[in-house]
Amino acid sequence: PKTDLARGAVMVDLQDGPGARRMMAAVVPDGLGGQTWFFKLTGPESTLASEREAFFSLLRGVGRP
Repeated sequence: PKTDLARGAVMVDLQDGPGARRMMAAVVPDGLGGQTWFFKLTGPESTLASEREAFFSLLRGVGRP
């Protein structure tokens, strides 16, 4: 599924099936009109489930002074 984050950022969260590999990816504009950041996190579903909030925290901090 796709999640619209603040400031025009978008994240997708995909997985092959229960217990399979998972990928979370995000496109985050810097808000200043200069750069766009791309992030991708891949691994076992169980690992990424426990790291989801940390990934969101990283995305929220991008482009902020």
